[in-house]
Amino acid sequence: MSFIDKIFKCEKRRTIPDNWQMPVAGDIVSLDKVLDSAFASGSLGAGFAIHAVGDEILSPVDGVVSELFSTLHAVFLLADNGLEVLIHIGIDTVSLQGRGFTALVSQGEAVHVGQALVRVDWEVVKAAGLSTLVPVIFTNAPGQGVEVSQKRPYFV
Repeated sequence: MSFIDKIFKCEKRRTIPDNWQMPVAGDIVSLDKVLDSAFASGSLGAGFAIHAVGDEILSPVDGVVSELFSTLHAVFLLADNGLEVLIHIGIDTVSLQGRGFTALVSQGEAVHVGQALVRVDWEVVKAAGLSTLVPVIFTNAPGQGVEVSQKRPYFV
């Protein structure tokens, strides 16, 4: 890859795709409100969280499922433009060992905006005393943060 290609690839991944869709319905909160230091500190990347009300986690981008955790509590997506998106379904939900989660895609599968990735039974999550917050993290974001306006994130 040439120097120019690297510059353009870097610039390309700096943007949120125009056809972005929120991965789940619900109210948006800033990461610093998440009661998990890995998310709240921003050490995993810039992002935001959603107080989920829908039971399906949708792909916010066109791309590929780069990792689907065996416990189904998190999905990594690689958008077609190079943006890396982590969707973490609930807080500390890895402890459920997959209980309450149903995979609707496979690792390595190409996905499109709005395609269902995982179905979650929030009653199982709540019964375990866990949070229904869904952090959405951009692991290769260019800035220090993300602002959300009109249900669309922007890097700041």
